[in-house]
Amino acid sequence: MRPTRAPKPNYNGYREGPLSKTAFDWGVHDRKLIDCDTVEWVEKAMEETTRRPLFLAAGIFKPHLPFYADRRTFDRYPFDKTRVPPRKDGDLNDVPQIGRNMVAKEDFIYKNVIAQPEDRPGSLKTMVQCYQASADFADQMVGRLLDKLDATGRADHTVIVLWSDHGYHLGDKETCVKFTLWEKATRVPFIIVAPGVTQPGSVCDQPVSLLNIYPTLADLCGLPERKDLSGVSLVPLLEKPDAPWHRPALMTMGQGNHAVRSARWRYIRYIDGTEELYDHESDPWEWTNLADDPGHARVKHELARWMPKQEVPWPIDKSKHWIYRNVTWDDAPQDCAKGERPAR
Repeated sequence: MRPTRAPKPNYNGYREGPLSKTAFDWGVHDRKLIDCDTVEWVEKAMEETTRRPLFLAAGIFKPHLPFYADRRTFDRYPFDKTRVPPRKDGDLNDVPQIGRNMVAKEDFIYKNVIAQPEDRPGSLKTMVQCYQASADFADQMVGRLLDKLDATGRADHTVIVLWSDHGYHLGDKETCVKFTLWEKATRVPFIIVAPGVTQPGSVCDQPVSLLNIYPTLADLCGLPERKDLSGVSLVPLLEKPDAPWHRPALMTMGQGNHAVRSARWRYIRYIDGTEELYDHESDPWEWTNLADDPGHARVKHELARWMPKQEVPWPIDKSKHWIYRNVTWDDAPQDCAKGERPAR
């Protein structure tokens, strides 16, 4: 039997695989991208006549890696005007081990771009430029769908929801990944247009969760309310963006690892009980972890009550999973091993 050949490391030292082949593949791409096919399909679907309620979902792939866009789009983002996110030396020194493990996931991307001279095609600055152009391309696809909706005459009685599944670190927090519980990985674009409910140009500054999309759509469509959902309807905020709202957004990355984001604070608690706390009024890039400051114990207590009270069992060997490596389980709260939240 022919022996299996082990994959060779590529030029960045990472084993060959789907991501290693695309992680540094960005730039001008004038061939037709898959998002154009998606948009064309949805445009055609909107042309069909129906007397029944219509639901359409269009998943735009960009600006996911590889960061592609056409030449005309790239020309709107000249390299000499590109700005990279600010970075702080030793930014991860006050981050718990599980948080650093999340950064280490696919860390070959950050290590390579940060080592390249700024004017090289593989530099962080080039990566940011390409990300901007790719995001612009995605905006164009959304614009095509909105134009088509207007052309069908259905816009005045169609609810539109635009969101993304996650954000992306572009060198900040010493990483270029999406697998963290920090602001840049978990903050997403989120726009809802509901004829007769929302006002053009209105903006709401409250942090909300994507778990709220389904109950919001059910509410707008007059469907029966369900009591078994974690999310709630956002219609009160759609009607009045400055309405009182005391429910923060909850995020999860791996079993037992959660973040709660209020209008001011981001509180992170990992499955081993370690914590992070950031004040976004004074620290928008989350450089200073305040979790060990006794003066913020009350803030942590208030945010912690929004953490899940019970974890869904997850059949995984934590000792082998990248999130949990280098974690001393003997030192973790006893209830962590049972898939429950640490007692605080």
